Amino acid sequence: MFFDVVVLGNEMPYHLAMGYWRYMEMFRWENFLILPLVYLILVLVPYNLALLTNAIHPKFIYKNIYVKILIMTVSHLLGICIVGSFANIWAYPLWKNVIYIGIALLYSVIMAPIIHFAVDRRETRGFQ
Repeated sequence: MFFDVVVLGNEMPYHLAMGYWRYMEMFRWENFLILPLVYLILVLVPYNLALLTNAIHPKFIYKNIYVKILIMTVSHLLGICIVGSFANIWAYPLWKNVIYIGIALLYSVIMAPIIHFAVDRRETRGFQ
C-alpha cells in the first residue's frame, strides 16, 4: 500500500489516509520482525549454503562477484516461487509474472555486492 501511494502516486482511500509513522506503527511486526525473518530463511540461508557447499572452487567464488549475484538471483527466484505458490501468482498468465525475474535480479545486484564487501572481505583478501 505504501509503494502504491507514495511511489506510484495513486490516491489512498479516505478511510486509510494516514501519515508515514502511523502506517509504520500499524505494520511494525511485519516490517521489522516477520519480513526480515522470512527473507533470512528464504533467501540468505540458501545463498550461504550454496556458497559453503564447495560446489564451486573458493578462489572463483570469492573473487568473482558475478557468481554471487547469480546465486542470489536464483535464491530470490526460489523464494518467489515458494511464496507465489501461496499468494496464487500462478493464476495470472506467465508473461505477467516475468517482472519477478527483474525484481529478483535488481535485489541481487543491490544485496550481493553489499554482502561481498561487508561480510566476505576477509575471504576476498585471502585468495588474492
